Amino acid sequence: NVLDPFEAATQKLSVDSSPTLSIVLPVVTNLITRLENRSNDSLFLQEIKGNLRRSVEERFKDVYQNKL
Repeated sequence: NVLDPFEAATQKLSVDSSPTLSIVLPVVTNLITRLENRSNDSLFLQEIKGNLRRSVEERFKDVYQNKL
């Protein structure tokens, strides 16, 4: 399922009992990686993944550009 990576990222970042700032970058990077097209993806799925990946990259571009 194309949305499984989003569910995993949401669960990982929603843990109340542990700090999450240090895992934002790895979680977002993993999300972007999992949205890369595979050779057996249909054209429709490739388009969906591409749109989702671009949206995530745009939303989190400041995380990658800022040095913490």
